[in-house]
Amino acid sequence: MYDLLGFLTEILLVMCQGYYLQWFYGKFMESRFVRYKRSRFLIMIIWIVARLALSYFWKTGYDTVEMEGKWIVTMAVLLLATFWLYKTDRKRKWYFSVTFFAVSEISFLMAHMMLELGQVIFPFLSWCLMEGHISSVDIFMTLTQISVSFLQLLLLTVYVFLLRSGLRSIVRAYREKEYEIHRTELAFILTPGLAGILICNLLRLLMITVEDKIPTTLYEKYPGMLLLVPAILVLSFLSIRYGVKVYQDMIILNREKSSRIILERQMGNIQEHIGEMERVYTNMRSIRHDMKNHLAVLTRLADQDSKGENTEIKEYLAEVEQTMEELELRFHTGSTVADTILTMKYHEAVRQLPDLEIETEQLVFPKELQIPNYDLAVILCNAIDNATEACFRQKDQGGRSWIKLSSMVRGKMFIMEISNSFDGQLRMGSHGEFPQTEKEDREAHGMGLYNIKNAVQKYDGAVDWMAEDQTFILTVMVKNERKCEE
Repeated sequence: MYDLLGFLTEILLVMCQGYYLQWFYGKFMESRFVRYKRSRFLIMIIWIVARLALSYFWKTGYDTVEMEGKWIVTMAVLLLATFWLYKTDRKRKWYFSVTFFAVSEISFLMAHMMLELGQVIFPFLSWCLMEGHISSVDIFMTLTQISVSFLQLLLLTVYVFLLRSGLRSIVRAYREKEYEIHRTELAFILTPGLAGILICNLLRLLMITVEDKIPTTLYEKYPGMLLLVPAILVLSFLSIRYGVKVYQDMIILNREKSSRIILERQMGNIQEHIGEMERVYTNMRSIRHDMKNHLAVLTRLADQDSKGENTEIKEYLAEVEQTMEELELRFHTGSTVADTILTMKYHEAVRQLPDLEIETEQLVFPKELQIPNYDLAVILCNAIDNATEACFRQKDQGGRSWIKLSSMVRGKMFIMEISNSFDGQLRMGSHGEFPQTEKEDREAHGMGLYNIKNAVQKYDGAVDWMAEDQTFILTVMVKNERKCEE
């Protein structure tokens, strides 16, 4: 009876392990056999078959060497199955395999503590039998069987709860699911899991000792371990959990640092370019004003020729006047900075995409706009760069490539909308806030929308986006108030 109950409990426990293993892996890694509908359950089947086969054919007893060997073989089977079934990089396979194994072992030993605490029911039943509170041995045996079944069910329930909760907490903490793990980072996040596995293995070896051929549990010999062991296990799990959190925070911090460096470099170049363009534009308007007067005088003198011999002079003067008109900035939005940026970005884009159309008729910056040129340049540069990048990807599919910019004022809010054509395909980032860049070097790119968000948040603003068919629309809203300096 007890052997059957223990066997059924082990089967249910291994099945729960297999289910949560495939669920945990599915959150981070893609199967090599994704074309098959049920391919995600392959790791579950392999785990269940391997664990049950090892339990049936490899009876370890209390032998230390055999227990160590069985543990190593189990871990090796998990790693081999992971490397075979999933196509992510090796570092991620190592990390998720070790982490699952560690959380599973910690959860089992924590659940086993409930089993040890429940053992007090058997001395109580024996006392009741001796005192006559239990009238017969048959009733005593029935109550004992019920107690054993209850404790086995309690062990399984607590284990599943702890395993599920532990894995879910790690999934929530691991936000940057597509970030490539580097060697030093792997050592940092893998160490707590390996330490947890070794601690659990050590506790398993020490849990039962044999004295005079009589098995004795660690808790019977040292009752204080009933408090010490759970504390060790909880700290071991927390080291895994917070190791992941610190690692993820480091990724975000490094990204923000890289973004800031790139942004500062970009803005330095833009500010230098804007300053030069403003100087040139001011001189150009003065020269153009004087030249138009000179051209008007020369044209009038040429018209006074009654013989009509100055036809070539007139044509030449007309060409010069047309050239002077072309010296004007292409865009006129009410902001010299915006006009300069739009002109600069337009000429950069048409070198690779001559048919690109940029419409700015509805883009007007009010004279009382309080947003500094620096932040305005951040918003425009990143928005236009993203739009032109999308148009470049679309050109292989044919169709018209276009960018449209418009703006409006609603009370104290200045709203700008940038829409563009794109190929209709979006790659979402790990936390789903903005689409991800298609460039290979994602650590140095893909920060444009986050830079825009950081800029507008200084003015109680917000960034929103939507994609419809092959049109991408970015909306930027800022409060038209100058930021108060502390």
